[in-house]
Amino acid sequence: KIIKSQDEQGTNTWQQRLVYSPCYELYSALLILLNAIFVGWQTEYAASTVNQPASQDGFEPTFFFVAQIVFFLAFFFDLVLRWIADGLIYFVCNEEMYWNVLDIFVVSFNLVEVITETMMFAGSEHAVLMTNFTVVRMIR
Repeated sequence: KIIKSQDEQGTNTWQQRLVYSPCYELYSALLILLNAIFVGWQTEYAASTVNQPASQDGFEPTFFFVAQIVFFLAFFFDLVLRWIADGLIYFVCNEEMYWNVLDIFVVSFNLVEVITETMMFAGSEHAVLMTNFTVVRMIR
């Protein structure tokens, strides 16, 4: 791995030591795996309940909404931490730049999706127009 900046003593910063540690890489891999399972579960639930009346208690949609926000925050803070560790410019100009740009795109798209879902939960009329973005979610 290429680590760009070091502090004055020539050692890595604590962000770099954290982000490039095997434990953090395991955390990232598990986060991606859990998110994939979650998206599959949510898609299966949506497909199996498409012709059924809405749940009276709203537990399932609320659970999926909260879990989606938790995953968004986890990926967002992961992205920010890695960006801080590598530096603003170096983050998108290193050997992993394509993965980093993809991560920026995915997290940005997820932000739009969370905002749309929040507007729908709040009953906004504008959110109905934005629901078409959720179709693209499977790209994640």
